[in-house]
Amino acid sequence: MMKHIVSWINLVKNYIIHTIGNMRMVSAIHRFDGYFFAFLECVKKSL
Repeated sequence: MMKHIVSWINLVKNYIIHTIGNMRMVSAIHRFDGYFFAFLECVKKSL
């Protein structure tokens, strides 16, 4: 019984870690996209 509970806790923990990790990655990618877009706009203006 305890083993079952421990494995469930580990599953939930891994799921949470992965979800938070993916959120961080997504927000970092969004931030990078924002910078890249601003950079492209600057390049267009200077042309």
